[in-house]
Amino acid sequence: FEIGESFSSPLEFCSAGTGYWLDISVWEVLNGSIWVPAAYTPTALDNVITIRAGDTIYTNGVTIPADEIIVDGTFIFENVESEINLQDGPGTDLLVNGRLLLIEGTKISGTGTIEFTSGSQLYLLGGVMDGTFITNILAGASVSVTDSISSNPSQLWNLTINNFSDDFVISSAGLMLNDAILNNSGI
Repeated sequence: FEIGESFSSPLEFCSAGTGYWLDISVWEVLNGSIWVPAAYTPTALDNVITIRAGDTIYTNGVTIPADEIIVDGTFIFENVESEINLQDGPGTDLLVNGRLLLIEGTKISGTGTIEFTSGSQLYLLGGVMDGTFITNILAGASVSVTDSISSNPSQLWNLTINNFSDDFVISSAGLMLNDAILNNSGI
């Protein structure tokens, strides 16, 4: 890479700190063997997008098309109408090793595979998972489903969840299944 030379997509992205998805300053791209500041925010056209351990990335009322997201840190969908639209590519499309929070009015949509590994945490706080994807919750992962602040339930639409965890907690009337399949092997 030479000064003045542009990067060509697709690029591999990783977080460079805590902030909002659409803030360029929180992203770096891999240039050969070194990480350098990103010139744009990641999209589904790019390669692997990693949220590093210790970093928190927030959505902010936008729809983001993405594929091959690895969450080692924390990914928070916090504002109404925040959405990740997964684009089914090879392998796992959203791999959560850290924490994922879906707050009321936020959504994961699209197609593909989502996997929560041992030690990961999923918090459905009135959020929606609506897509034709398979979600694997592996042994040792933690799932907490509660109503939102305004008592709206979390919703699972048109997807399959394979639960292998023994830590899947639903409190109050917190979960609505709509054409969703919950294969519960862990409880």
